Amino acid sequence: GPSGSSCVTAALGNTWSHSVNTRLILQYLGSERRQILIAKSPLAPFTSFVYTIKKEGLVLQGQQRP
Repeated sequence: GPSGSSCVTAALGNTWSHSVNTRLILQYLGSERRQILIAKSPLAPFTSFVYTIKKEGLVLQGQQRP
């Protein structure tokens, strides 16, 4: 303001803190293989996973089942 002091407050408050803040990008790599990219996340670094969809669910490539 004119006096040289200012105060900044969050306009949306607590509601804004619960908004979605993670971005996943899903891509086809071929007829069966797909990729998930973590493009934006406050908790995880940028990374990607290649997977296929089977009757038992998502199967990550390069992962051995126990």
